[in-house]
Amino acid sequence: MIRDLGLDLDSHDGFIFTKTVLNARRFGKVSTEYTKKGFHIKIRLSRPVSHDQALDIRRLLCDDPKRLEYDEFRLRVGDLDSFDTLFDWKKGYLNQAFIPAL
Repeated sequence: MIRDLGLDLDSHDGFIFTKTVLNARRFGKVSTEYTKKGFHIKIRLSRPVSHDQALDIRRLLCDDPKRLEYDEFRLRVGDLDSFDTLFDWKKGYLNQAFIPAL
């Protein structure tokens, strides 16, 4: 079961960012980080969900299509250790710039 979700939003458009964050708040507590290409949005889900449900939520919230494609493949082959990995998680640190959203 998945308790945390990450979204990679490759846009600095304020409307897209606000819409995504407001929709993400329907699923749990949200924090955001400004990145070179856009934003990383992390969601602490109100309740755990399956990997398939996590993909559906990420798709609904317009996560990076390539990340979704990679994770669909990982799910098919059983590689759940690297499922839903954002760059800062992959590097093993949490950027101090993460702040609660809106």
